[in-house]
Amino acid sequence: IDVARLSDRLAGLKGRHDSAVSGTQEAKMQAYALEQRRIAQTSLYTRQRKRDFVRLTASKTDEEIALGLLNVTKCSEDVSLMGLTSSLNRTRLCRSGAAG
Repeated sequence: IDVARLSDRLAGLKGRHDSAVSGTQEAKMQAYALEQRRIAQTSLYTRQRKRDFVRLTASKTDEEIALGLLNVTKCSEDVSLMGLTSSLNRTRLCRSGAAG
């Protein structure tokens, strides 16, 4: 009689063990899928960040060139209202040949 009872108990424990192993494998698969998604998202972020950096650098370079041109073409103080006033940095632009 004890052997039958132990056999039933052993079968129950084996079922619980198999269920636990199955759950562990599923959790590992989910963790792997999440890790792959994280890697893909990180890669996308890194590529976008590099593109943004290139654009920002080009934008800053364009701004520096534009400001340099503004400084070169500033009107001298004695020039009358021939220049246009820029609202960005209050620099007056002179007409060609009026820079001083």
